Amino acid sequence: RITHFAVATPTLVRSEHIDSLRPVTLVCSLVYPLELVLNTMLNTFEKTKAHEARRAAIQRQMEAMEAAATSRNPDSPGGGNNGVAAQTGTTRRRGGGNGVEPQAQGSLETARRFLWDEDEEDAAGTKPTGGMTGAKQGVKGDDRRNLYSNDPASSRTGAFSFIGNLFGGGKAAPARPAQTQRAAAGGEDTYRPSFLTSCYIFFRRFMLRLALAMGSCYTWTRTRWAMAMGNGRGRRLCLVLAIILVVIIPVAIFAPGAGSGSGSGARGFSLSASKRYDMISSKIVESGISVQELLSKGNSPQNKALNWIVAEDPAQLDPDDKFVLPRYSLAVFYFSTHGNEMFQVATINITQTIPPVDEDTDLGVGEEAAKQPVDGETTTMGDDLAAQPNWVHESGWLSGAGYCSWYGVECHHRDGTSIYNTRYDDNNGLVLLNMTENNVRGSIPREVFLANPDIRWFSLGGNGFFGEVPAEIGTLTQMRYLSVANNFFTGSLPNSITQMKGLNRLYVDGNYFAGKLPAGLGGMTSLETLSIYNNFFTGTLTPDLGKMVNMTALYLDINHLSGTIPPEIGGLQLLGDLRLRHNRFTGKIPDSLGDIPDLEILYLDRNTFTGTIPTTLGQATRLTEMHLYRNKLKGSIPTQLGRLKELNSLYLDNNHLTGGIPTEFGDLNTLEQIYLHKNYMNGTIPSEIGKMESLSNFRIYTNGFVGTIPPEMANAYNLENVYLQDNVLSGPVPETIGELTRLQKLRLYWNRFEGAVPKKICDLMEFRLTEFKSDCAGDTPKVQCECCTACFA
Repeated sequence: RITHFAVATPTLVRSEHIDSLRPVTLVCSLVYPLELVLNTMLNTFEKTKAHEARRAAIQRQMEAMEAAATSRNPDSPGGGNNGVAAQTGTTRRRGGGNGVEPQAQGSLETARRFLWDEDEEDAAGTKPTGGMTGAKQGVKGDDRRNLYSNDPASSRTGAFSFIGNLFGGGKAAPARPAQTQRAAAGGEDTYRPSFLTSCYIFFRRFMLRLALAMGSCYTWTRTRWAMAMGNGRGRRLCLVLAIILVVIIPVAIFAPGAGSGSGSGARGFSLSASKRYDMISSKIVESGISVQELLSKGNSPQNKALNWIVAEDPAQLDPDDKFVLPRYSLAVFYFSTHGNEMFQVATINITQTIPPVDEDTDLGVGEEAAKQPVDGETTTMGDDLAAQPNWVHESGWLSGAGYCSWYGVECHHRDGTSIYNTRYDDNNGLVLLNMTENNVRGSIPREVFLANPDIRWFSLGGNGFFGEVPAEIGTLTQMRYLSVANNFFTGSLPNSITQMKGLNRLYVDGNYFAGKLPAGLGGMTSLETLSIYNNFFTGTLTPDLGKMVNMTALYLDINHLSGTIPPEIGGLQLLGDLRLRHNRFTGKIPDSLGDIPDLEILYLDRNTFTGTIPTTLGQATRLTEMHLYRNKLKGSIPTQLGRLKELNSLYLDNNHLTGGIPTEFGDLNTLEQIYLHKNYMNGTIPSEIGKMESLSNFRIYTNGFVGTIPPEMANAYNLENVYLQDNVLSGPVPETIGELTRLQKLRLYWNRFEGAVPKKICDLMEFRLTEFKSDCAGDTPKVQCECCTACFA
């Protein structure tokens, strides 16, 4: 362009003087190819080094993923089953405590394929898109002006960016925030060209200005016709041409940031680093998002985020851009979960009491006890947190792309697009932050809440967060879904959380929260699921609980809650899943529970409830699971329970119940589990038991049952486990038991049976029967058994 301009300008004056410019044309023609050759060599060098850097970054990511794959539990804790012990299995909780599934599932094979594909793309001469962890994307293209512009906005990844990084040039490296801050404080720009880059810039400027100067001199000396005009008009015209050639054009070309696109929201002119630092930091402090003390504190997440947004963010948003603060807050979140802060060791004293395990039964309590700490145990989180420090997925984070395209981030849809178009390369109002099971370790900074008031979905479940949940979380009044389940949070649940009047689902289970539940929790009338199980909450339930009329699932189990259950709980007409197990509740079970028409699951076990089983429970005809075991209930089993036609499991063991088994149970064709052991029940085994075609587990041991085993029991052909030991049963063992071909365990010892065991029963050993115990020991055994696996006297 310079060559053509130097030739064309005097040609416009007088075409016959073009020969006088041949020296200028010759010089410019030599300069341009020389510069082109140098540029090609540097570009080739840059491409090779950049490719090596990308491969190294991907290799590091692949190694981190391999370590994560070997250290993490392959059975991820989704579905909220932690700590819920059913005696033969538990029901999954509604919704799941960890929120939605991660948006991408990384694997070693994926990383290897990415590495292989990149090799192929580079061989084809194309630049790979996307990227792995740590590979920050810059602007596309080959803008050589970035080499000599001191504007951070124009110092993006382009031609020669590798040379600048290699020799210390280009934009300030992320590993040098202190240097960036010192430069900002001293009023200096953060751009430091390397020696090689400086030599190249000097060569370009010198040769191009030399060519322009020579063109101006020839233009001045060889255009005699203008001087012969005898007036000042010709002199002034030539003077103007010389000024244009020597001054204006070079300034326009070499001015900082000239012609370089700054991206959405960036300035069209250069700001010094100190000015930009002051403007953005003042905006952050004035908005109340961060305090000046943290911004000035070296190596704090806020300080790192400020340095990044000021000098290192490839997007270089205008300080007045409304999305600077949300972008800064996400950077604070990133730095709060990367670095030394995430390796802080926190020790927690455990006082959770675990009841003894009944080794004679198959209650499933042993697994639960293994998950729960014992009295006085201390647990150190630092060992777990330091195991694998890297996020599993962090594509896009701290790149030049809009944060709406960063992993786990979604925004408001743009005008004129579908409401489901929430991920795109731009900045907009943030509505979702989902880091579920992403191996994120650290604390939650309050900046995320203060800078993004429109967040509707916030899920950090299944990670390694610790510390307390900031009270500023209550400012997210638009929140609909909140999950911090299965982390290491401590302290109390902030009362400000009750300000989220529109919240539908709240999951804080699987942490170390303690203290009382937030006051005003009953005022959150939009709540549909409340999951706080497996913590250390104390206090009582207030009558306001009955105001949560939209509640469908209430998980308060495995805590230290006490007092009585308020009868107002019967007002939760939409409640389908109620779990209050493993607490310290006392008093009677409220009759109002039978007024909940949609109640399907009722877990009240492992408390100290007294009184009788409410007869009104027979009105909750949709009940499928009723767990009332390990309480102090007395009286007989209500016959009204025979109306529960959909009942699948009935656990009433380890109480003080009396009376017999209601004959109405014969109508419960869907009932699979009956656990009545360790009570004070008596009477005979009803023959109606044979009508229960779905029954697989029948456990009535350690009671006072009398009489014989009804032959009709053989009609319950799905029976697998029959525990009748430690009663007062008598008579011979009925031969019809041999028709139960699915029988696996039969326990008849410590009764008054007598006679020989029928061969038909012994033949079951060839099928599934693996355990058969009876009173066949001693010199004169009461029972003669040739196939028993164990004999008792």
